[in-house]
Amino acid sequence: MTAIDAGPGAIDRASYMYEDYTLVDYNNAANASGYINYAELWFVTGVLTYTLYIATLYWNPATSKYGTRDYFNIGTVSPGSKQTFSGFLLDVTIGDYAGVYYPVGYTIEWSTSGYSGGVSYKYGQWLGTGEQTYTDAATRACSIYYTGYSFWANILKINAMLCTSILKINDVPIVTISQVNGVST
Repeated sequence: MTAIDAGPGAIDRASYMYEDYTLVDYNNAANASGYINYAELWFVTGVLTYTLYIATLYWNPATSKYGTRDYFNIGTVSPGSKQTFSGFLLDVTIGDYAGVYYPVGYTIEWSTSGYSGGVSYKYGQWLGTGEQTYTDAATRACSIYYTGYSFWANILKINAMLCTSILKINDVPIVTISQVNGVST
């Protein structure tokens, strides 16, 4: 099993990004394929009656657009410090980016310079709506960080089924299996 991470880190930053945006942070793309099951976010302000979405997104060079790989409604987020979330699974493919949608009432911690990547943004909620064109903001970062796991690096298929589609074998969760027929996963 390989640890996966994506995003520049959920830290207190010098600035903030205004409300009601879908963001794609392309600093620190996912280093492996698997699942994201833990998220860290840091918002400056927040209205606890509105819900937020976290996401994994991919870049399509043929269309020059971002598409949503997977997304999840995490509910409300308390502002003013790093908040952590678990209890979900987001699909992620190597090279995917961490993304977030936050509605009116929220502002996210934001760095305006100093990063080798950047953030692409679009006003409104665009997760799960097909590929979209975003505005680019080079050298910036927002306060999101996702971690998860990749497994079955050495075994791609069992009985012609992709291992990423298998959750259990003989009622044993796949994440706890280290070998199949003597082959390390």
